[in-house]
Amino acid sequence: MLFLRKSGGGFAALFASFSLKYFSSCKEFIRGSNAGVGRLLTPGFTPRYRRGICIGLFFLLMNAVPIETTYSQGVRVYAHSIVDSRNYVYSSLSNSWSTRLTPSYLTSTQWATDAFGNVFSYHEGTRRVNRYLANTNSWADVSHLPTLGRYNGLGYNLEVTNSGEFILSEYEQNRVFSTDGSTSWQSKFVGRTNLTADYDPVSDTYAVGLYYRKQFARRNSDNSFSFSSSQGTGNEYQRLGSIVDGYLVQNTSNQGINRWDMSNIAAAPATLQQPQGAYWVSGDVDRNTNTLYLNNSFGGRFLTYDVNTGQQTILANSPSLRLSSLTVVNTDVLISGQTFNTSQTAVSRYDHSVYSLTIGDSSGSGNARISGGSTLNVGGGSTQIGSNGALAIDSGSRLETFGSSINSGLLTNNGTLTNYSTLTNNGTLTNTGTLDNQGTFNQNGGRLTTDQLFTGGTFNFNGGTLEITDAGQALTVGSTEFSLTNGAAFNTSAGTTTLGSNQHLEIAGTATVGSGATLTMSGGSLTSGTFTNNGTIHTTSGTSTIAGDVQNDGGFQVDTGSGLVFLNELSGSGPFTGGGEVTFEGGLNPGNSPGTIEFGGDVTLGANSLTTIEIAGLSSADFDRLVLNNIDSILSIETGAALDVQLINGFTLDFNQEFIFTDIAGTNAPVGTFDGLGEGDLVGNFGGTDLFISYSAGTGNDISFFTAVPEPGALVMFSIAVGVLGVPRRRRRAK
Repeated sequence: MLFLRKSGGGFAALFASFSLKYFSSCKEFIRGSNAGVGRLLTPGFTPRYRRGICIGLFFLLMNAVPIETTYSQGVRVYAHSIVDSRNYVYSSLSNSWSTRLTPSYLTSTQWATDAFGNVFSYHEGTRRVNRYLANTNSWADVSHLPTLGRYNGLGYNLEVTNSGEFILSEYEQNRVFSTDGSTSWQSKFVGRTNLTADYDPVSDTYAVGLYYRKQFARRNSDNSFSFSSSQGTGNEYQRLGSIVDGYLVQNTSNQGINRWDMSNIAAAPATLQQPQGAYWVSGDVDRNTNTLYLNNSFGGRFLTYDVNTGQQTILANSPSLRLSSLTVVNTDVLISGQTFNTSQTAVSRYDHSVYSLTIGDSSGSGNARISGGSTLNVGGGSTQIGSNGALAIDSGSRLETFGSSINSGLLTNNGTLTNYSTLTNNGTLTNTGTLDNQGTFNQNGGRLTTDQLFTGGTFNFNGGTLEITDAGQALTVGSTEFSLTNGAAFNTSAGTTTLGSNQHLEIAGTATVGSGATLTMSGGSLTSGTFTNNGTIHTTSGTSTIAGDVQNDGGFQVDTGSGLVFLNELSGSGPFTGGGEVTFEGGLNPGNSPGTIEFGGDVTLGANSLTTIEIAGLSSADFDRLVLNNIDSILSIETGAALDVQLINGFTLDFNQEFIFTDIAGTNAPVGTFDGLGEGDLVGNFGGTDLFISYSAGTGNDISFFTAVPEPGALVMFSIAVGVLGVPRRRRRAK
C-alpha cells in the first residue's frame, strides 16, 4: 500500500509490513474483485461480513501506522497561541473545535500553509522550519535557518510561497529572511517589522506589517520592498494582516478593519465595520472561496468576514481566549486562477495526502508539480486537471489517486502515477516514468504518449491517439485482454495508436482494433495471443511485424516503401491497400469460409507459410481468392511455401472445372512455386476427382486449380447415355 509510511519499528512497523502485503488484496475484495482474499483474511464469515471486516481492517491499519493523511473533506483551521501552548483544530464540516495539536515548543510563530495544505512553523530554539504531520501529531524538520536577531518573547511570522519558498519575519527586527527550502537563506532589510504578515498565492504577493505603525511593506518581484502610505501609529497586539480578493485587511484597536488596495498601496485604506471586540490579531484565508476567517484573541469569537461588504458569519466560539494565530487548510486543493498565480507552478515537495485535487478550472489556468522524491495522495475525492491545467510528476516522485481522476489538460509523468480507481485521459498524457494502473484507465480522447504500458488493471482505449515511444524495448500489457473496441479490457473505438520504429508492444491475451480506430506502425512489432482488426492498421515506413493469429475484418493500409510481416495465421477478407509489400510467414486463410483478399502492392508467401484455399462452388464468390490489383504487383512464392486445398459445404468436383484463386493484374508472372507443386502438378484427389495447379491461367500469369477434361472414349459413352435418355422423351412428345 503505497501511502503507508513505516516508522522506526515495533508494533507500528509490524502493522506497516502487514498492510503492505495485504492491503491491495483487501482493497480488491472491498471493491468485489477478489473474494478469495476476503476468505483468506476473514475465514468462516459470510461475504457481507468479510467485506465489513476488510473495511474495518483498512481503517485499523490506517490508524495503527503513522500515516500522513488528510482524507476528510472540508476546511480545517489550525489555531494556536504564540504566547502559551494551546493548540486546536476547527472543522468546517462539524463547526466544532478539537484539541488536536499539542507540541508546546512551537508556540512563538504564526504558522503557514502551502498550496497543498501542508502546515509549517518555525522553532526558535532549533532555528528550523518544521512541517506538521497530522496522524502522528508531530513535526518533521524541513529547513535550517541561521541565527536571527534577539528573540524578545513575542514571535515570528512564517509564510510559504507558490514555489515552496519560506519567508520569515521576526518581531521588532529589521530584516525578512527567505529560502527555497534548502539550508541557504537570504535576508532583506525592510525596517522594524511587527508580527503581522501574509502571502497571497493568487497575486504572488507578500506583505509584512511595520512595527507600531498603520503601514506595511510589500515585496516586489525583484525582491525589493515598496511601502504603503502611513496612517499613523498602531498597537501590534490589535492588528491582523491577511490578503484576500486583492486587498490587505488590518485591524487597529477599535477603529475598524482597514482595507488596502494591493494594486495601489500608496492610496489610503478604506475602513470597514469591525466585528465586536478589539483584539482581532489572527486571521487567514480559504483560497478556494476567498473566505477570511477571524478570531478575537481575548474573546473567543470566531467568524468569517467578507472584505467587500463587511458581512460577518458567526461560527463556533474558539475554545481558548488566547488564540493569536490561524492557519486555514482546505483539503479540497484547488490550483487555478481563483486561488493561484497562473504564471507560476505550485510545487508539492513533501509526502502529503489531500481529499481532492483540481488544477485549472473555469476561473483560470493552473500549474502544479510533484517534486523532490515526494508522494502526493488524493485519497477520497477526485483528481481533476482542467483543459487549462498542467501537472508534472518529477522523477522519483509519485501521485497516488484513490478516487476518480480526469485529465483534460497536460499531465506529464516522469515518476510514478498510481491509479487505484478510474483514470480518464481526455487531454495530453506524456509518460516516461511508471504508469501503475491498479484500477481502470480510460483513454477517451486527446493523446497518450508513453514508453511503457500498464502492468495491471484495465485499459480502455476509446479515442484519441496512443503513441508508443520506447525504441528497442518490449512493452508489456499484463492484463488478460488488449482491446482496440468497446467493452473489453484494453479498448479503442476511435482514434490512433502509434507504434514506432524498433518499438515492440506485447499483449498478454487478445487485441482488437475497433471500427473507426487506427493502429499506425512504422517499423515496430506487435505480439498478442489473438488479434482482431475491425478498423485500420496503417504502416507508414520500415517493416512492421505482427505475431499472433489475426482476424482481419477491417483493412490494412501498407504505404509504398513500407512492409508488413505476419508471423502467424491471417484470416478474413479485409483489403490491403497501398503499394507496400505484405509477407506471410505463417498461415494465410483468406476470407471467412470463403472470401477474397485484395492487395495493392507486392505479396510474398514465406518459406514457412501455409496458404489454405477453401472451395464451396464454381462462382468466384464461392472459393478463396487472392487478388493483386496493381499492374506492377509481384507475387513471390518462396521455397517451402505450402498449399492446402479444402472442399467445404458439401461441394464436390467434376470434370472440366477451373478455379482461378490468384488473380494478378498486369503481366508479372508469379515468382516461385508452392512446395512440391510445379506447373500442372497434381494437388490432390477429392472424391475420386483429381485437382491440378497452373501458374499461367487466366490472362497468362494467374494461378488456378483445374480438373481434367474427359477423354474422347468417355465423351462417346457420355453422348450415348444422353441419347438413350433422350429417346423416351422424344417418344412421349410424339403422342
